[in-house]
Formats: sequence, structure tokens, C-alpha cells
Amino acid sequence: MGSNPKRLHVMFFPFMGHGHMIPTLDMAKLFSSRGAKSTILTTPLNSKILQKHIDTFKNLNPSLEIEIQVLDFPCVQLGLPEGCENADFLTLSNKDDRQDMITKFFLSTRFFKGQLENLLETMRPVSKSVCSSVKGWIGC
Repeated sequence: MGSNPKRLHVMFFPFMGHGHMIPTLDMAKLFSSRGAKSTILTTPLNSKILQKHIDTFKNLNPSLEIEIQVLDFPCVQLGLPEGCENADFLTLSNKDDRQDMITKFFLSTRFFKGQLENLLETMRPVSKSVCSSVKGWIGC
């Protein structure tokens, strides 16, 4: 499909956990199969998980537009273990440490705010944003 300024462009921003990412991927594929451009925002590690599914979908549907836009997520700087870009990776056995890590993980999503604002500015026009819960600062 060519560049059509009136075509719907939907940006998806799932919470970083498989229980949110997989249904979001399914929604993005559905929108794409209906003629919309779908962009999924995620972190480097999560993009590797989603990219395999997107590649398979695009091989079966080469004319459809669905893509991943990778956002920076410096785990260690945000107080999380190296590579902790997905809630499913929070596996500490000590209950207090685990709760502290979960809290840090949820609060660290605010790091995306500036990146998302810049991305929305450069990727215009975006028709609609679809977000998982826990990102109240996004407002979508």
C-alpha cells in the first residue's frame, strides 16, 4: 500500500508483559489486515519476542503494514536488573524484594514519556494510540 495521508495509523503501546504484548500484537495484526498502518512501541528485548510473530504475519501478508518502533529502556539506570524489560522477568524469591522490584518496574515506565512525545511528533500523522493500563501519564 502506498503512502495515503488519510489512511488510519494506529500506534500500540503494550505494557511490558506477555499477557499484554501478545493481545496487543493480535490487535495490531487485525488493524493492519483492515488497511491501517500498525506500529507497536516496545523495548529492545521485547521487540525480539514480537518481531518473529510480525515477520511470519508479513510473510503471509506482504502488502500489509505492521512494524515495531523500539524505545530505549535503560534498566540498570532505572534501578532494575540488567535485561529486565518485561514484568515476566521479575523472579526474585524474597517477597519484599519482589514487591520493591515490581514497584520500580511500574514507575520506570514513566521513562518512556519523553521518547513517546518525540515519536508522536516525528511520526505524524498518528490517528489513534492504543495503550495497556498502568501508563496513566499517556492519556490514551
